Amino acid sequence: MSSRARLIVLGAALLAGAGSIGCAKSSGPDEQAPGPAAATGMLLYVDNHNVLDMRIFLLRDGQRQKIGTVPSMEKRVFAVSAAELGSAHELRLLADPIGARDSFSTEAIPVQPGAIIEWQVEKDIRFSSILLR
Repeated sequence: MSSRARLIVLGAALLAGAGSIGCAKSSGPDEQAPGPAAATGMLLYVDNHNVLDMRIFLLRDGQRQKIGTVPSMEKRVFAVSAAELGSAHELRLLADPIGARDSFSTEAIPVQPGAIIEWQVEKDIRFSSILLR
């Protein structure tokens, strides 16, 4: 199983909590097959190419909510529950480098329950990119 497929399975397990995930077939490593709980929350994949560890936050309705930390040169997947998303139809993501003064936030991202966001944080954080699925 590829590392990307393992991240998808881990993310689905996080969303499902203690419940069962169920079976889903995938025709390739890029096919997404989130579990049934993906319809109620959101998955956030962060690939940190920066030399600094990053604290990741959701910015929603003027509130800053910590999601987790991604070490330098590592990947993490975070399951964001429907309660954490609230009724927001868009949000921003914020990367706060540990050991630096400047943080970086994305433009507004439209979100719906079941969304999958891939965020690639680059060495020069201003060139980071988002993929919304």
